Amino acid sequence: MFAQKLRHWAENEPDKIALIYRNKEGAYSRVSFRDLYGRCLVSESNLARAGFKAGDRIALYGENSVNWVISYLSIHFLGAAVVPLDALFGAREIINFLTFSEARAVLTDLSRSDKLKEEIAGKSAGIDVITMGSVIGGHGDRGLIEPHMPEPDDVMAILFTSGTTGTPKGVQLTNDNVLSTVGSILQSVDVSPGDNVLNILPLHHGYSSIVALLSPLFAGATVTFSESLKSGDLLAAVRETDVTIFPGVPRLFELLYNEIEKRAARLPFLQRLIFKILFRISEFGWKTLGLRLGNIFFRQIHEPFGGKFRFFTSGGARLDPRICSGFLSLGFRMAEGYGLTETSAVSTLTSPYKPVPGSAGKPLPGVEIRIESPDAYGVGEVCIKGPNITHGYYKNEPATRELIRDGWLRSGDLGRLDRDGNLYITGRAKEVIVLPSGKNIYPEDVENLYKESPIIRELCVLPLKSPSGSLTGLRMVVVPEMKEIKERGIFDVSERIRSIISMTGSSLPSYMQISDVIVYNGELPKTRLGKFKRKEIEEIAEELKKGEEPFQKMPGPEDTELMMNPESVSFLKRFSELTDLKGPFHPDDDLTLDLGLDSLVFVQILALLEKEYGVLIPEREIPELRTLGDILRKLPESRHETAPEETASLEERGAESLDDVFNLKRGASKRAMMRAVQIVVRLIVLIAFRARIRHIGKIPADTPVLICPNHQSLIDPILVFALLPGWMPDRLLFTGFGEYFSKPPLSWLVRPFRIIPTGTARTYGESLRLASEGLRRGMSVCIFPEGERTSDGKVMNPRIGAGLLSVENGVPIVPIYIDGALKTLSPLNPGLRFPAVTLTVLDPIEPAGGGQDKNDLYKITVDGWLRAMEEIEANPPHSPRIE
Repeated sequence: MFAQKLRHWAENEPDKIALIYRNKEGAYSRVSFRDLYGRCLVSESNLARAGFKAGDRIALYGENSVNWVISYLSIHFLGAAVVPLDALFGAREIINFLTFSEARAVLTDLSRSDKLKEEIAGKSAGIDVITMGSVIGGHGDRGLIEPHMPEPDDVMAILFTSGTTGTPKGVQLTNDNVLSTVGSILQSVDVSPGDNVLNILPLHHGYSSIVALLSPLFAGATVTFSESLKSGDLLAAVRETDVTIFPGVPRLFELLYNEIEKRAARLPFLQRLIFKILFRISEFGWKTLGLRLGNIFFRQIHEPFGGKFRFFTSGGARLDPRICSGFLSLGFRMAEGYGLTETSAVSTLTSPYKPVPGSAGKPLPGVEIRIESPDAYGVGEVCIKGPNITHGYYKNEPATRELIRDGWLRSGDLGRLDRDGNLYITGRAKEVIVLPSGKNIYPEDVENLYKESPIIRELCVLPLKSPSGSLTGLRMVVVPEMKEIKERGIFDVSERIRSIISMTGSSLPSYMQISDVIVYNGELPKTRLGKFKRKEIEEIAEELKKGEEPFQKMPGPEDTELMMNPESVSFLKRFSELTDLKGPFHPDDDLTLDLGLDSLVFVQILALLEKEYGVLIPEREIPELRTLGDILRKLPESRHETAPEETASLEERGAESLDDVFNLKRGASKRAMMRAVQIVVRLIVLIAFRARIRHIGKIPADTPVLICPNHQSLIDPILVFALLPGWMPDRLLFTGFGEYFSKPPLSWLVRPFRIIPTGTARTYGESLRLASEGLRRGMSVCIFPEGERTSDGKVMNPRIGAGLLSVENGVPIVPIYIDGALKTLSPLNPGLRFPAVTLTVLDPIEPAGGGQDKNDLYKITVDGWLRAMEEIEANPPHSPRIE
């Protein structure tokens, strides 16, 4: 049994290191097999002297630590059943587990013992609360009590999968269950005494205790603990202690891989291009030739893992095949397994040397897998049989009979087997979404298709129901990656995320497209191993749709002090008047996600700060203003500065002028060159898209104007540039999405084509100022009022920026209706095609005037553009022609 194996290593390799951990001083401490075995005997003896015996149940409640490991093993040495409990549960929550399991005692750490004693007193008589340190302490006669020799069917552990309230489900794992799984793992994956396994997962979970603790110790390998899950701390532990095997959960590997992708995206253009080429070569190498080239190509990525690192193992949930393939292409090895607590954590496993991305591998030796009632695609419920299967739930026969029938465990998971016997998990049976069409949707499959954007931290797919409760489609709750959003200076977070989801969905089958997107500024509820708690997320989604906060933000003392500051009170009053928001406010309220502000209101807030409070926010600091508290904290810093007598006008604010950004004074040769470029581009679009423009004479030649097309495709600005009158390109400015033009090769187009970057918190006010300066100096400006390509083929509601520029500068808007471009490079049709395209110039729209509020005038002006677009959209031109 396990105690005998530890004794073997203690006698034959006494100085071999069993455990490595960081001590209170931050240095690494090491425990040899001889010392580990000795401490376990002492602890077992102390428990026996306290009156505990074989067959008892003893709970274990605390964070990962060496004391936890020794306590776990000493309970096993005694022949008692260990009942490990989640350290995140409060003392009150675990009373139900202690009472239900009939535990005689609970071993805990010093920080939890007093609170636990208070909760137990008067509620659960007969349960002793003992600190782990008191049991482990001392170096008494280590030969006092030999380890108990358990029977194979004796219960080794009871692991609870539910039950903080109600009837718990306690999975009974016998000695035979655990030891057969450990033996099968070591038979399937090469683990030797020379290995060092990193343990970062909570030990109360079967995956962590069996895969990342008992298995390596059984093999004579070392186990290293890392208290921190920060990537820098993890890599330091891997490198400094020579970790060779890194077990983890999919969420962790997603974070690591996404960080690598972000760093690659920040490389200069040429290096980024080389990276992509080498990545594709490496991908081809392992997929087609079985060659591992990534560790040669990407040595800098491998260096932080040290020179002895061998492979990752993923379990606890399904790993996105893209993440697995990505690591393989980078030259890392990856094993993936599947199992339940009821199957001793592992039932199938892939070999790190024979990767099968997307698959959970083949059954462990001695384990059988069958698919119950497979559909046309071979998908059905995964059923499991073998020595790893639990004997049942503790004191819950009905649940046991439901779980195990005819010797087969019903997993509740859906999956299929390929010809080679590899298992592919498609989802949980109870989580499958059956659409009205009868199509089965597996949420994890859909989630993996949408979550590649770096500004998305996590997302969860849910069923979308009508008020009557009938299923109508798919809903998605998205949590933004705020660090990336700040770095990119994105202000309209919800709008950007909805655009990304729409564009991604446009290339997917209709049944995988998302009907409702909810952006949530919080953490989605998950289990300790990273699985979504979908029912709780559904409740959050419903509350958000009702306009309610899922969790009320309670202000702390510092928040209250900030909000009650006289300058804050004054600003919040003006803020309410400007935004029509009445509060109550909280410093953590996100300006866009919680308060719903758009970029124009944000610009007005900056002007308010400057005019009335003397606070001029430097451009580099604008992206840092994400919350109401970020703004309020600026007030005391600059309160004593002299406020300007009046707000700077739109064209005066900012450091740069158009002459600093572009060369407006082009010589004859440059003008001729741009005219030649326009002729060449026009010839291309005339041939490729049979492009035509109607009513071109409606564009005024004697005054600056705002050229305002609808937005269907990526080719829209090219069409406008190519088909406008020949005299216009030299008198025209474009506005363009800043992220697209921030890196080569598109960044090379900014100066010659006079593209003003916009679309971020940093650039929005600057783009309005530069565009306004251009209009004031006689230039025309091309701006797409919708701000993004249409997601459904129809003209969308315009943003107010075009109205602001028109009203403030007294220039007309010239609507141009683009028809036909929707069929190419659009969200609905992302591929490159060559449809016939028509541009129709509509009657100019004069800026609204009168004594109304400026914001009303801006809206009236853009509403005129929208009406003109909707009218021609309802009655499009029948045939393209030049007029």
